[in-house]
Amino acid sequence: MHGDLRGLVSPLLVVVGSKEVLLGDARRFAEAVSDAAGTVNLDIYDGRPHAFHVSVLGGEPLPSAVPLLRRVTEWSSSLAVREHAI
Repeated sequence: MHGDLRGLVSPLLVVVGSKEVLLGDARRFAEAVSDAAGTVNLDIYDGRPHAFHVSVLGGEPLPSAVPLLRRVTEWSSSLAVREHAI
């Protein structure tokens, strides 16, 4: 956040819960990337705590992590389409 972010590989997807202890840091990082002419999407999941998405590593993800899985799939698929079109 405090370094030179110009030339940072982008686009980036920053995922954070609204109850995340690092929410402010996530917002500042996304703003810093944007200010450095990077492309960043900041997704804030309402009511979710720190590391809510880790449940996807287990056998059965928590219901609150399912929208995140869909979002990551959608976002990463858009990157593949964008790279293929170039």
